[in-house]
Amino acid sequence: MATKTTWTGAVAAVVCLAGLTACVGTTSSTDPVFSDPAPTSTTSSPESGGTLVDPLTRLEDPDSDDFIATTVSPSLHEHGIGGATFKIARPDPSLTQLRFYVACSAGDFTVTLGTFYSGDCTPDFTSSGSIPLPSGEDPLSVRLDVSAWTDYWITAIPVP
Repeated sequence: MATKTTWTGAVAAVVCLAGLTACVGTTSSTDPVFSDPAPTSTTSSPESGGTLVDPLTRLEDPDSDDFIATTVSPSLHEHGIGGATFKIARPDPSLTQLRFYVACSAGDFTVTLGTFYSGDCTPDFTSSGSIPLPSGEDPLSVRLDVSAWTDYWITAIPVP
């Protein structure tokens, strides 16, 4: 499972300190470690380009042109809003690349893992891109850049 880092916890800490009020902190796998994502808010809605389709549903659907297998084991499979950085375990050494599938609601996207793969956002992914695994990193750090309120699905499948 990937670890997603966001600024939500950091923003809460700043609000608590700035207001000098009693605050109760929480921790989760989404608390910041090292990241540069856009802040999140509960008062704004994501940019909408239609209903997003989880890429994994198409990859596991035998009737889909994008079918891989009925059960796929992705290294990364996340849904969110705004850019994010994910820490994922390095796949088996026989697998030398990650193939990325991104569906997003508006604008464009860039996936970075050493080098990058980018494209236009579409609610149902229209392309995929493979990035060779960089040497030496563990865990791997995958960065997804989309505009601040863009809704997205990202899936990465290890390939030889």
